[in-house]
Amino acid sequence: MEVIVPMIYLLLNLAISFGHHAFEVSVQTDNYLPVIGEDFTLVCTFTPETRYRRIVWTKISNIQVASHSWSPYPFVTYLDPEKFSLAADTSSGNLTVYGLDENDNDIYTCSLSSTNGAWKPGFNSIQVTPLQPTAPFRIRITDERSNRHHFYNTNLTVMAGHQVNMICEAYWARPPAVLQWHMPYDVIALSDDQSNAIRDGLYISQRALTIKASKNDRGRILECTAMHPLLQINLQISVHLNVHVLPSSMLLFVPHAEGHQEHGTPSRSLYIKEDSITSVTCKAIGSFPATELEWHFPDGNISMLNNTETRSFVSDDNLAYTESSIKIRPEKKDHGQYIHCNAYMIGKFVDRAVARLIVYAIPDNVKLTVPESLQDGIQTDITCTARNGYPAPLIHWYIGSRNVTGNSTQRTSINNAGRYDAESTLIVVLNRFDHGKHLLCQAFQPDTPLESSINASMILNISCEYQ
Repeated sequence: MEVIVPMIYLLLNLAISFGHHAFEVSVQTDNYLPVIGEDFTLVCTFTPETRYRRIVWTKISNIQVASHSWSPYPFVTYLDPEKFSLAADTSSGNLTVYGLDENDNDIYTCSLSSTNGAWKPGFNSIQVTPLQPTAPFRIRITDERSNRHHFYNTNLTVMAGHQVNMICEAYWARPPAVLQWHMPYDVIALSDDQSNAIRDGLYISQRALTIKASKNDRGRILECTAMHPLLQINLQISVHLNVHVLPSSMLLFVPHAEGHQEHGTPSRSLYIKEDSITSVTCKAIGSFPATELEWHFPDGNISMLNNTETRSFVSDDNLAYTESSIKIRPEKKDHGQYIHCNAYMIGKFVDRAVARLIVYAIPDNVKLTVPESLQDGIQTDITCTARNGYPAPLIHWYIGSRNVTGNSTQRTSINNAGRYDAESTLIVVLNRFDHGKHLLCQAFQPDTPLESSINASMILNISCEYQ
């Protein structure tokens, strides 16, 4: 029994010893280049996290430059406190070298050891080669919308109310250039933090700017400046904003018309009398630059006289309104067609006013349908039809000078052309005194400017049983 117990303790100690794992150590530069004259930090991270450890940074030939212990109490040592500093916690120990020079060209090693024997030591190394500082080679601005690169001062066309993203970039510097956007105080803009990327041992720096241009920003200048210790004069590039303003509204109307005066989008109607020369005007209001107006009839050809006139004016706020007029001679077949007035700015479509053409016209014809024999004292039904009028015609009846419309009924329907057909039936008891009088059917539009009408008539021939 005395021999077995020491054997058990020996086996347990061996199992614990062989079960220990080493610290895993990683060293990196946190995506920064070592530049002569700049401070440079080496980042050492390790697992597992523990406060029972000792961190030691050494250079080649095992020269210790800094160390940090945290158990039983914090303790730091430096080879040269003015040259090195060490910031450590339970998972990292970062060494900063102040004012890099050529003598700092060395291999730096971060070593971890356990202060309670729980973990085997671990280490990792990195070569530090100080580089000469270099001024940025060039600066440019990129418009993300068009992905165009501008290396010189440029004019940038933007649309009022639209968001524009721009990126200022400085190329091939060490250390990275410091970028800064400058703009008028009343320009609404948001500037992101600067980002730096390393390519071929040099920095490419970027700083984004987002603006939402307003019509008041036209002519404003946005400037990006690149600053660097080796530059005697900062690099600068500017953008001159050329703000385009869409029309605030578009109108399509018949000047001096009674009612139905001005119509913008969405679709409205223009009321025009058949076969009358009528001026139609389109206006694009409040744009910059002035729009170009183009007339279009998508459903066919409306009779248009060749006298299109376009004029542009500048209002008090330096915005333009453009006016274009045409003269048309509408026919019944043009009823229901659409007139488009398209607005273009710098060759690009920007807006449209649309109107539907409503053609006032009397019916094509009026037709009477009368029984073959008209008898004295017998109730008679006489029909009058009026087709293809607009608006819906009203039918009145007269026997001689007597208005007998009250003895009639009327039905109205819309035909395939979108115009009106009307049919009226006169129910009347004729007598011998009506013989030889005119029977008149009159179809007219009461809502038209001239209240035009069309008639059909006949001489009543009434048979009398006692003749």
